[in-house]
Amino acid sequence: MASSLSRFIVSLVGLLALAGCAASAPALKGPPERQLSNVLDLQKKADAAYHGGSVAEAVQDYTQLTQLIPEEPNYWFMLGNALVKAQEPDQAVLAYDQAIIRNPRHTRAWHNLGVIRLRQAQAAFVSSAETANAGDPIKQNSRRVANALERVSDVPKVAVPGADQSIDDSQPPTPTPAQTQGLTEGGAAVPAHSP
Repeated sequence: MASSLSRFIVSLVGLLALAGCAASAPALKGPPERQLSNVLDLQKKADAAYHGGSVAEAVQDYTQLTQLIPEEPNYWFMLGNALVKAQEPDQAVLAYDQAIIRNPRHTRAWHNLGVIRLRQAQAAFVSSAETANAGDPIKQNSRRVANALERVSDVPKVAVPGADQSIDDSQPPTPTPAQTQGLTEGGAAVPAHSP
């Protein structure tokens, strides 16, 4: 297991160097086991900040995780969720896009991306209706579309400010064996990355 762990970390560091991320991302330093431990500690810290309502800290920590391991879609997904809570929907869209690029079957990222884009579309039609001249037919059309979109996206709010039930902020499912190298530490699966 230590041999597999070492190969994983060495591959990860090589991948980061080849991708040009080593210079811009926080460095993974020390022996491979320590590097893995540091990444998992940061992930736990990010998750605790997110679920504890420390949105700015969660955004910062998930951003750092995406810099350390840019090919991990779940870090991008959770960054998107944190950005939604931070009232940064345009940035959340970019993060969800990155999760989907890395895993086109990331159902939760697709869902949340759809919710954000639906809200953005509704806001655009509301703005169109508000800015159109009184006699312009686009005013009535924009109002009608905005109202229809509001009915489609009408979901009750939850207790967390800036979040609602339409955004899936649950942790992504545990990776399948095909997505991992079978490495675990503290019960958390470590994603597989191949150069």
